[in-house]
Amino acid sequence: MASSPTNVPRWAPSPCPIRSSTPNKKRFIEDNDDPMKDKYSSQSESSFAYHEDDESMENIFPFSTCSHQANNKVINYSVHEDIYDAPSLRIDDESADAIKMNSSLMEMEPVDHQLLSVLNNQHGSSSRRSSDSWGDSNTIISLQRLQSEGVFLTWEDLWVTVPSGSKDYRPIIQGLTGYAQPGEILAIMGPSGCGKSTLLDALAGRLASNTRQSGEIQVNGRRQRIAFGTSAYVTQDDTLMTTLTVKEAVNFSAQLQLPDSMTRSEKNERAETTIREMGLQEAMNTRIGGWSIKGLSGGQRRRVSICIEILTRPKLLFLDEPTSGLDSAASYHVMNRIVRLSRQYGMTVLASIHQPSSEVFDLFHNLCLLSSGSAIYFGPASAANEFFALNGFPCPTMRNPSDHYLRTINKDFDQDIEQGSGGKPTTTDEAINILVKSYKSSQIFHQVKQRVSEICKREGRVLEKGSQASFITQSLVLTRRSFVNMYRDLGYYWLRLAIYIALCLCVGTIFYDIGHSFGSIQARGSMLMFVAAFLTFMAIGGFPSFVEDMKIFGRERLNGHYGVAAFVMGNTLSSIPYLLLISLIPGAIAYYLVGLQKGIEHFVFFALLLFMCMMLVESLMMIVASIVPDFLMGIITGAGIQGVMMLNGGFFRLPNDLPKPFWRYPFYFIAFHRYANEGFYKNEFEGLNFPNGQVGGSSTISGEEILRKIWQMEMGYSKWVDLAILFGMVVLYRLMFFGIIKMSEKLKPIIRAFLISSSLMEMKPVDHHQLSSVNNHHGSRSIGGSGSWREILKREGVFLTWEDLWVTVPSGSKDYKPIIQGLTGYAQPGEILAIMGPSGCGKSTLLDALAGRLAPNTRQSGDILINGRRQRLAFGTSAYVTQDDMLMTTLTVKEAVYYSAQLQLPDSMTKAEKKDRAETTIREMGLQEVMNTRIGGWSSKGLSGGQMRRVSICIEILTCPKLLFLDEPTSGLDSAASYHVMNRILRLSRQYGMTVLASIHQPSSEVFDLFHNLCLLSSGRTIYYGPASAANEFFALNGFPCPTMRNPSDHYLRTINNDFDQDIEQGSGGKPTTTEEAIDILVKSYKASQIFQQVKRRVSEICTREGRALEKGSQASFITQSLVLTRRSFVNMYRDLGYYWLRLAINISLCLCVGTIFYDIGHSYGSIQARGAMLMFVGTFLTFMAIGGFPSFVEDMKIFGQERLNGHYGVSAFVIGNTLSSIPYLLLISVIPGAIAYYLVGLQKGLEHFLFFALIVLACMMLVESLMMIVASIVPDFLMGIITGAGIQGVMMLNGGFLRLPNDLPKPFWRYPFYFIAFHRYANEGFYKNEFEGLNFPNGQVGGSSTISGEEILRKIWQMEMGYSKWVDLAILFGMVVLYRLMFFGIIKMSEKLKPIIRAFLVVSPKQTKQIMENPSTTPSH
Repeated sequence: MASSPTNVPRWAPSPCPIRSSTPNKKRFIEDNDDPMKDKYSSQSESSFAYHEDDESMENIFPFSTCSHQANNKVINYSVHEDIYDAPSLRIDDESADAIKMNSSLMEMEPVDHQLLSVLNNQHGSSSRRSSDSWGDSNTIISLQRLQSEGVFLTWEDLWVTVPSGSKDYRPIIQGLTGYAQPGEILAIMGPSGCGKSTLLDALAGRLASNTRQSGEIQVNGRRQRIAFGTSAYVTQDDTLMTTLTVKEAVNFSAQLQLPDSMTRSEKNERAETTIREMGLQEAMNTRIGGWSIKGLSGGQRRRVSICIEILTRPKLLFLDEPTSGLDSAASYHVMNRIVRLSRQYGMTVLASIHQPSSEVFDLFHNLCLLSSGSAIYFGPASAANEFFALNGFPCPTMRNPSDHYLRTINKDFDQDIEQGSGGKPTTTDEAINILVKSYKSSQIFHQVKQRVSEICKREGRVLEKGSQASFITQSLVLTRRSFVNMYRDLGYYWLRLAIYIALCLCVGTIFYDIGHSFGSIQARGSMLMFVAAFLTFMAIGGFPSFVEDMKIFGRERLNGHYGVAAFVMGNTLSSIPYLLLISLIPGAIAYYLVGLQKGIEHFVFFALLLFMCMMLVESLMMIVASIVPDFLMGIITGAGIQGVMMLNGGFFRLPNDLPKPFWRYPFYFIAFHRYANEGFYKNEFEGLNFPNGQVGGSSTISGEEILRKIWQMEMGYSKWVDLAILFGMVVLYRLMFFGIIKMSEKLKPIIRAFLISSSLMEMKPVDHHQLSSVNNHHGSRSIGGSGSWREILKREGVFLTWEDLWVTVPSGSKDYKPIIQGLTGYAQPGEILAIMGPSGCGKSTLLDALAGRLAPNTRQSGDILINGRRQRLAFGTSAYVTQDDMLMTTLTVKEAVYYSAQLQLPDSMTKAEKKDRAETTIREMGLQEVMNTRIGGWSSKGLSGGQMRRVSICIEILTCPKLLFLDEPTSGLDSAASYHVMNRILRLSRQYGMTVLASIHQPSSEVFDLFHNLCLLSSGRTIYYGPASAANEFFALNGFPCPTMRNPSDHYLRTINNDFDQDIEQGSGGKPTTTEEAIDILVKSYKASQIFQQVKRRVSEICTREGRALEKGSQASFITQSLVLTRRSFVNMYRDLGYYWLRLAINISLCLCVGTIFYDIGHSYGSIQARGAMLMFVGTFLTFMAIGGFPSFVEDMKIFGQERLNGHYGVSAFVIGNTLSSIPYLLLISVIPGAIAYYLVGLQKGLEHFLFFALIVLACMMLVESLMMIVASIVPDFLMGIITGAGIQGVMMLNGGFLRLPNDLPKPFWRYPFYFIAFHRYANEGFYKNEFEGLNFPNGQVGGSSTISGEEILRKIWQMEMGYSKWVDLAILFGMVVLYRLMFFGIIKMSEKLKPIIRAFLVVSPKQTKQIMENPSTTPSH
């Protein structure tokens, strides 16, 4: 075969490098006149990882673009952008003599740390020519500048422990000592759960309040707390505003952080340059994306987070997994940018990292290697190889050093033992013990301690916050950013506006043309109370948005982007236009439909009062969000506070009847509902006259008398005073919000200091032998029985093919953007197909398309066949491990996997066999050490991200599914764990004939060697599809050969990653080759290649031999599934404090309030109304509180959705399990708070009456929960679901017979049929019949007898239907519970049936596909 000309793109290496055991220095100073040259050249060792031999072109790697003159030792750099070169990818074959190597490491001279950073003579970077504020690219950061401006961070004997049990504490960090200094990057590495993130949190002063810490942490030799703005921290979670574009997010951050001395254009230029530095120029105008819109990929989000934090070039930068979600090429470029910035600006950088490629690893100066919180090694990264070799663990020649270190110390898979140099088996625990003891006794450890001591002695300057934008600038920018976010987020205000309009239409039609009869007095009061209390209460629906805002504020505040006052100001100002809109439009609808007092002044006052109430509720929820960081707890807490204020506002219990010691004084004057009701009532009643229906007195009654006598209002001041008081309360609440945040900032360090335990100083290092009790015999056990896998393949395997597959998503109003473009390929039994490509290339979309899980708004064309058949993947016929780990956070690893085994595995297996399968699978995934650890959530620290990933894989491979989709299965795993996990999956695929498709970002060379076929994508196009082993030849034939000692996957991804295409290099013929040109060459070559024809032939062969239909395997019976789901759900509810226990506490508090406010209610005529109000409050608002469980329902639905799609169980089993498990808790919530309220108020005596009361409360609780489950099955978003559910309940409450009496309801719709649909009607009827029947009260009405019976009250006052018993009402309520649960079941089943129909409707025809190919930017609509 003829050889193709070699096209050398920007990444092309020079001839392959050779790693030496002691790398030579790279000389950055080429000017003979430079006074620092001699000093630098004389150094025998350097802490830098950048070492190159100037004598040889062989070591200019991997991105050399320089001309080199060996004789005069001059390097003339002509790069487009300066890139610091890593010396090599592979290591020399010196392992044979590794044990006998000289002990230079142990005897090495102390590192000269004085010269910390020297820059290249020429940078030539256009990105830095743009602004002088970036600094002079030719400037050498001097020693004096580093000493005066740089940050030296040291820690000595650092311990961190977390609670384990009632009184015990478990060590996470154990006696660590180390340092980080300017111009250098310290890499923190180790297996999942070893303490990397905890170490970063401890050094940054961000440990959780329940942790304990001891040891010395000093900044510039001082005991100094890292204050806001003195450092930057990129956390694992990318907390970003999802509605902003990349450009907007970084621009807004630049306006906030950069000083006012820079112009706006300079700030914008800095932002755009930083975006380009992170390779995000192509996604600059793409929204970050959230639940409502598909946006950036995970890797792109990661880079946006880094962009925001490096804008100001912080002196101290913490990076927690900065390369998570990035392919190897992007990882190198991102870390290289950070290296360059650290050297140029003297930044001190600490980065935890999981799977660095060889090139990335070579960028690090120092390495901190951890295992179970203990230091395995701390020192120069370049010297780690020698340390491992001297201790009997030499790195093989062709292995990535970081992979070798991690595999040596990862004991999660300790059943895989390796032979030592003497042939003796060495377990991982033994290896760890050897390394820990060797490091503690080594010369390098003493050098580290000596260096720490040196830094601590020379006390440097206090770390201070840099200059940034002024308060006014910050306030304006935050206002603008928040306004844009609110405008674009449909759930923030627009959905609430729609719900309010709907509710006000209901209010307006129910109270339509209310008139001026005596009865209209009560109706007016009810209508205005509903608007003031329940309509404004709906603002609670914005709580999830406040929590998200608080998360973003928390990150930005800790990193010093702006002050608390600016945030409060910006949030307040940005919300005003939307709240005005929400007040005016719905308010006008309700006001004029009801026919309230005429006059524009009255309506304006009404709207202003409504606006103030909205502002107050939002302010209250912001206060709650600043204290309670959880959706569930916050909603319940906020609702409880409002409930108490509402109860005490003067409607449910008249002011003169409130108990004086507490409720009248001072609480009645604190509750804002008091002023809202007063303002609304004065605005409405003053100046009006009504017929008098009371005993005695004149024939008419004035509005002023009504306010004084009926509503018992204080008339000594105007309604405008009430409005002014509400405005003052808004200001007070916002100031309280400000004060709470500031106070928490002050208190956290005090709490942290208080929790430091001196006893931790005396703790002994843990013996790593004792940390693991895994028996050797477990290692050989497999998940199932043996057998010839080739026979199984022929008989039961799944062949999946796709041909000319296109997937498009909406882009603009009518346009569609292609994500997948004309892909053809196949996957077959016993093999793993790896899907690779840069971030955003369409990997996950391809998996979703093949698994039939595309979003409803996407369009798809092409053929996808299973065993040659057009067959939809039914539930249970495949398994899919998604990127997001949907797990019950309260369960332990063992429980999560065991419950899943009981659900999925057939009843033909005994419990013991299922348990054994679960435990074996856990060990297979290396999770035996955390078997009894809870997965963890907001309330407790649990598993690391990598461990959660493995639990997700465990659950899906329990049944060895015939078709397995894995979306980023190695995300969050170190390279050693990645290899072991993928190796297990490979073994299973061969043993059971599984067809496996896996998208993967950064496979090591060992992991890559496990793949059978490779699908390489770029921008949705096929670069290569075929045997993974043949990809090298394909790239070489097209002029892109993979260097001998480079990881093939890194080479492929670097070739086709065009995010950093500004870095171009000269080819061998002098012609520059950009990445886009390289991609075009490869795409065209693949389409014309023999291998593409072979793929098409193979697809055709599979399609023509039609195999059997893919069927669901056997699993547990319906009864077993129901029982297991009931038990699992019960355990989850028991352990999750926010699920029911918090609601129980809030309900007890509310019922204590109800009981004391209505205490010993008596039997006066006035008690009739009070009894009715109290029972209505319990029947509506107290049960309304069940809405607080909605976030838990959403989480349950997410877990159900994933498990249902993977066929773990049926819908009916889930509904029954969820229903049965909740009954004990709902009974508890009904009986205990119910008893408190019932007996304190003094309702009708008799156990039968109380039991009926409690059963009604239980039925109402179950109804609200059922309603919210229906909402959760339709609306997948916290915010939209809460607002929607609250709106539905509000309408039912309004129509339940208390706020508007039944006979006054408009008949065409509200009386018939809605009055009979609203469950509040039957709840009120049941409560009232249970209470009033059999009682007698004094008659306060005109005419009639002196007393009135309870039956007459029910008929005449409450207008109840008396043709049936109260038990019928209870039966109807429980019947509605059953109906609602059946509706929930039906909606889920219907959605399952409808999705394929919608998908089929949206499939694009072949003709349209051709149009897309001709014009990829648009897709014709159907």
